[in-house]
Amino acid sequence: MIKIDLLSNGIDSLKSAYLTMNKLPEIQQGLEHNLKDAVLSFNHGIEILFKYILKKNKEYLIFSDIDKFISAKKKNKTNSSVNVFEINPNLRTVTLIESIDRLKYLCDYSISEDLEIILYYLNGIRNKFMHYEVNISEEEMLELLRKLQLGYEMSVDFLIKHIDDFSEDFESARYEITVEEYQDMMAEIFGEMRYEEEKRT
Repeated sequence: MIKIDLLSNGIDSLKSAYLTMNKLPEIQQGLEHNLKDAVLSFNHGIEILFKYILKKNKEYLIFSDIDKFISAKKKNKTNSSVNVFEINPNLRTVTLIESIDRLKYLCDYSISEDLEIILYYLNGIRNKFMHYEVNISEEEMLELLRKLQLGYEMSVDFLIKHIDDFSEDFESARYEITVEEYQDMMAEIFGEMRYEEEKRT
């Protein structure tokens, strides 16, 4: 079973962007797909984490059409464990740009103009990757890399202020262990248990 909440989902994508961005200076070949991965992961991570902050204020704020959300909630009145998307799969949540407006104007969060400009720019690049094609010069690519790094740093500063334990959750995100490593760990634990048992007898 896989269960990923908004916070884990957003942090996972943002950590993925961070890990990919750290690889970029060392890439000799394959810069294009790594840069695309970084932009898509960053954009997704920020969008989801902004929705998480909106949801902490009021859940309905993450939905584009609040009336449709209310209708789904009414139908779901008797079973709060059911996701509203199971009631109405056509529900749509807000975009990154809409989430910025709702955070600023409905929840009174302070988002700097510099961060907003960078997020708009990166969202435009993301849209090209997602929906059409990207053709940028060497100079434009350097600008993209610079804005990606700046956007990441400024976003993390904002998120640390508004999400409890963000730094700790970010640090532990995307932890992986292979089957072989897990088996070795279990063998070591059981070996220690056997040793302690033998000492007692």
